[in-house]
Amino acid sequence: LVSPQLAFHPGALLRSRGRVIDALNIDEIRWPLAGVKVTQQGVDGRLQAILRAHEQQMGDFTLHLDGQASDFLPDSGRWQWRYWGEGHFTPMQARWDVKGSGEWRDNAITLSSLSTGFDKLEYGTMRVSTPRLTLEQPIRWLRDAQHPRLTGALSLDAAKTTFSGGSYLPASTLKFALDGRDPTWFQFTGALHADTIGP
Repeated sequence: LVSPQLAFHPGALLRSRGRVIDALNIDEIRWPLAGVKVTQQGVDGRLQAILRAHEQQMGDFTLHLDGQASDFLPDSGRWQWRYWGEGHFTPMQARWDVKGSGEWRDNAITLSSLSTGFDKLEYGTMRVSTPRLTLEQPIRWLRDAQHPRLTGALSLDAAKTTFSGGSYLPASTLKFALDGRDPTWFQFTGALHADTIGP
């Protein structure tokens, strides 16, 4: 065979379920594969996934991934994607959501948009209202063997934090930047902005 090709027909679907690690149970993961082609150059077509899972202590979640690949292999070709999802964070009696987009082009992975947050966080006598993490600048990871680089900037915003005794922290914003080699080796610098603490 000079140029073998694997093509998935309409209705092609890969499904899986089970325990990945001791704590995390995959209720179901679905990979619709219709129209996807695999060649020596890489993967072409629409790449999708739907994941439903739960962890006994932490809660449950559902995540969706939808993207387009063009001659994609790790560090070669292009894969653009968007993602969204929601879940429950049981320890703090909260619901959370996430959405965003990005791409993997050759040896650069870029997270171009991100918004994730909770409706509230409750722990003991403390309640934080609507904390949310968003991007100030895209997060870019250059996976270069000689000169790897990770850069980006984020903003964490929270409404008022209240305590059962009547005291509170005002709405606050923490802005911070990342700079390093990869997701396991980086430094961050930031600044916290808030109004007067009361009472």
